[in-house]
Parts: sequence; structure tokens; C-alpha cells
Amino acid sequence: SALGEREFQLTWEETSKPRPGDRRDETTRKGFGTVVLQRVAPQSLGGSAVLERSPGHLKWRLSAPLASIIVAQAGTEPIADAAGLGI
Repeated sequence: SALGEREFQLTWEETSKPRPGDRRDETTRKGFGTVVLQRVAPQSLGGSAVLERSPGHLKWRLSAPLASIIVAQAGTEPIADAAGLGI
């Protein structure tokens, strides 16, 4: 993000135990959800994302300008002002 611009960051982590007899390699799987997490979500917010996978563990980090997350609706006080963020 630009110098001095406030940033939104979200980290999502999942852990699971391997299922007996399951031989799928989830660390290299690339389906629709992967496309959404790595490309669609960050691009729609003008940000970036990192997806890390290891057996039994998934971690996704999204970073984007805060201004692209907080949008005031017509006739309402901006959420950021109500929260005292001053943006």
C-alpha cells in the first residue's frame, strides 16, 4: 500500500488430522477455492494474498488498503468515523 495508507490484514489458519488411507496431496491442489483466495479476493480489493499449505495445515493472509474494505453507505456515518479511526 502507499506510504502512510492504513492497511487491512486478515490471517486465516486451518489445521486438520490426516484421514487414514487418504493419499491426496492437498499441498499442491488447485481448484476454484484456490483461485478465489489467491487472485479474486486480493485483486478485487487492490491488495495481495499469500496461501501456504503443508500436510494438515493451511494459512491464508490477505492484505489490502483499509479504504477498500470500509465503504460508507449513502445516508450513514462511515464505519471508520464511528469507530474513531479517523479515515
